Amino acid sequence: MSMKGESWLVMVPSLLLLGINTRQDLKCREICLLTTMGMGVIGMLLQTVCWNKSISWCLEAALPGLFLLFTSVLSGQKVGMGDGLSVLVLGIWSGMGAAAIAMMAGLFYICIWNLIAVRREMADKGQEYPFLPFLTVGYLSWCAACLLLSVTHV
Repeated sequence: MSMKGESWLVMVPSLLLLGINTRQDLKCREICLLTTMGMGVIGMLLQTVCWNKSISWCLEAALPGLFLLFTSVLSGQKVGMGDGLSVLVLGIWSGMGAAAIAMMAGLFYICIWNLIAVRREMADKGQEYPFLPFLTVGYLSWCAACLLLSVTHV
């Protein structure tokens, strides 16, 4: 995705939602459910009505979030439902690839953070961290990569 036109219309609301949910996740380990649901509905409407994407495209885009929701159910919510819902809505707004890359980058960043924290004895091995800050950094990494690719025309 290049950083022109429609891309900004996708990235800005996605970052806004991630920012709101990250703040809430850090504050009290939950997301703003109504805001997330509202953004999901608005994203579906924009994708299908304004940008001529199919409902099947939206369902495919939601797969990374559905995977996290399924993981949450199977793990007894060791992975939070809010994380899954946030990735699901991110997918609806930005597409399956962006959501999957942001999720994988977030998982990578949280692993690095945990390794550093355990190594420096700042945390126990079983320490739990909120995922949304790392997801947000993962999405920002994806946005930066897109910006660099659009500037260098690769």
